[in-house]
Amino acid sequence: MQGLLDFIIAIFFWFLFPANFFQKFSITTNDVFEDINNLHLPAANIMMEHSFRKVANTIQRSPAFELHGCQISTELRQYEEKMGIVGHSLKEIYSKGSKIYESIDKEIEKMIIQLDSGFIYFISRGDARYFEERINVLITVIKEFKQLVNKGHSSIHDLEEIKYNNKGNIEDGLRGAEDCIRNGDCDSKYVDDITKAKKELKIVYNIFDQLDNTKGNLNKMNKILTNYEANLMGISAELYGISKFTYTRVDLKRLRQTSNHLKNYRFKFLMKSL
Repeated sequence: MQGLLDFIIAIFFWFLFPANFFQKFSITTNDVFEDINNLHLPAANIMMEHSFRKVANTIQRSPAFELHGCQISTELRQYEEKMGIVGHSLKEIYSKGSKIYESIDKEIEKMIIQLDSGFIYFISRGDARYFEERINVLITVIKEFKQLVNKGHSSIHDLEEIKYNNKGNIEDGLRGAEDCIRNGDCDSKYVDDITKAKKELKIVYNIFDQLDNTKGNLNKMNKILTNYEANLMGISAELYGISKFTYTRVDLKRLRQTSNHLKNYRFKFLMKSL
């Protein structure tokens, strides 16, 4: 009987004060960070551990690559340098991003502390102002998060531009080396250098394919954060325009669940920086 009465009271207040900000905020926040968690983003050390030095040295020292060897090896070392920048950018996304997760969680915990544990309560304009301030803090940290993501995206774009501009030189160098052997201008024993170079370059291009996927996922992440920012701004605007609204134990439960989920997602995100 009491359960039915509680349900009727909840329905009554739902229609009297239909705006359920905590429900909207909790669902939106959970969805956003679950979507980010599901994106395939490589650990920073995976990007930073790749070295193109071996293939660069092979090509530079081989007589078969006499015509283009120095140029190709220089370009490959440029790839490695830019790859290091990509790795550091990803590391920054994960390390600073995990702190942003923590900041968001702290704001949610402040909301929880501000609320009581009764079944249904009213929030006055003064209280609404407090939650509006919490939401505005989140908007600020989401903007910071987007800047980190965009920086990582740009670092991959810069590397891909170098690859696009130089790919023809590498292909010309391989053809020139093969012609050198075929025409008898180079000792056939250097064919092993060409085989090794092709094998190593295949690894290089596989890495670029991974980077392209990473760039695409960073782009998705930016869109997710942009939509979240817009939703938070909408919630903030609604809070600004009301004099009072209600919340329930269910809202508190959702906020606590959101806080717990964020802690879990933050740990997974932080591990990618190690």
